[in-house]
Amino acid sequence: PDVLHDAPPIRRREAEQCKTIGDSEQTAISPVLLRIDRRPGEIGRSDLRGTIRVGIPMDNGNLLNGPLDSTVVTGRDSPQCLFLKSMNSMPPMIDTPEALRSLIDRALQRDSVALDTEFVWDRTYYAKLGVVQVALSEEECFLVDAVALDLAPLGELLAAPGVVKILHDAPQDLTILRRATCAFPHNVFDTRIAAGLAGLSSTTSLGELVGTVIGVDLAKTESRTDWLRRPLTEQQVAYAIEDVCYLAAVRDVLLERSCALQRDGWLREELALLDDPGLYEEKDPRQQYLRVKGMGRASRRELAILRELAAWREEEAQRVDRPRNRVIPDDILLAPP
Repeated sequence: PDVLHDAPPIRRREAEQCKTIGDSEQTAISPVLLRIDRRPGEIGRSDLRGTIRVGIPMDNGNLLNGPLDSTVVTGRDSPQCLFLKSMNSMPPMIDTPEALRSLIDRALQRDSVALDTEFVWDRTYYAKLGVVQVALSEEECFLVDAVALDLAPLGELLAAPGVVKILHDAPQDLTILRRATCAFPHNVFDTRIAAGLAGLSSTTSLGELVGTVIGVDLAKTESRTDWLRRPLTEQQVAYAIEDVCYLAAVRDVLLERSCALQRDGWLREELALLDDPGLYEEKDPRQQYLRVKGMGRASRRELAILRELAAWREEEAQRVDRPRNRVIPDDILLAPP
């Protein structure tokens, strides 16, 4: 608000997906500033580069809102021109085989792409994948409808050794994608792992990392939403896009920091471990007894029985696609005969 307090009225024009705010031309449509997420500018100290959330009043009284990548260019102490470049804040859902094929073909030509998943996982053994986010760049972000599509073509991208796949805390997402695509991932860059070797916390969340590295605050209001329901809300779309659009920029900074600390070799070794197919295979049911709460108090005879019971429960949970503790709770497995 302090940056925009005396900005002139708005002129809207479309040119290469750019909207320009400035000049003196009047318009009946005025945006409502919702929030500015700042990060340092590249032109000078008075410049601002970051995510601006705006709302455009619609005829029905609602606000069309979402994140817009932006640069404020200042000619004096107050901004004379505010450029809002649409960051696909409301991108069309990729929900046809032809659109998915086209996206994958484009992605396979890139050096790197950012990936993320949104799913529901509370009443089933396997996660129910709702959306896969694919970012070719900060401005080109797409949502793939995992409910409507066969995701096998996405497996080509996942397995492509020549394209870096950028994810945050990658193993869970990659396990879900492996099951959905039947493909094993290769050439993965995990920003959580990289953060730990770049002098930052290795347990940081994506929101914390993006805020620390590039100074952008991510909204986390939709983390518990229903990603299987259609159509997605504008808030869901904005949330999903934000989870991938900054990953490439974060990767660049983390690579630079790890090199400065002379840890780039360690980073390559750690990331190479993510190419191991064993990370994404189904776990041996006969080892699941080790996850039962309270198993450390059992005798050797009780452990032998527990191993067989836990293995049966795991296989049954997979068969009926229900959480293991809804098949038989841990305390029942450990109950005396």
